[in-house]
Amino acid sequence: MFDRLPEGGHELVLFDVNRVAQMAPIIKWKSDELVGALTSDPNRTYTLGLITNKNPGTLDVVLELRHPGEKATVVTDLGMSWPRNVYSLSHVALPFPVDDLLYGGDPAENPDIIHLGNVALRGEKGALRVPAAEMLRQRWNPFFPFVMETTLKFLKLEANGSQSLHPGDEVTP
Repeated sequence: MFDRLPEGGHELVLFDVNRVAQMAPIIKWKSDELVGALTSDPNRTYTLGLITNKNPGTLDVVLELRHPGEKATVVTDLGMSWPRNVYSLSHVALPFPVDDLLYGGDPAENPDIIHLGNVALRGEKGALRVPAAEMLRQRWNPFFPFVMETTLKFLKLEANGSQSLHPGDEVTP
């Protein structure tokens, strides 16, 4: 899809798997080939970003930006890190912050709501209406502040002070 876009300020940001060394033996999916094909394309007309581990010894992440027509990579420390028990994101996690009431991993305590973002139910397989595989799905984005900041910059909007923004919050230019 991005290869069909005309030149002009387009950017694709990919979220890599958690590449911390302790996770490597259990990760089946390897993104190196896909990322390599995208980064080595000399005809790429968009900026390609990759959020990935700073190095295999840390959970800390960086943003690696590759601008079209340039071979150099600009690396920015995001000041964020993978949570210890998260090996990748899922597409459903992208728009939800850690404190989302339903999907967040660390929502405000409310005994009347089941928090789907951090479900860790244990028992006999097949006893629940929800398949066990669905409980493994990552439902919140540990890098949501990056997504929100990038979106606000694109829309030429700014967050007011240190106020935390969430989907549905009203923002004024």
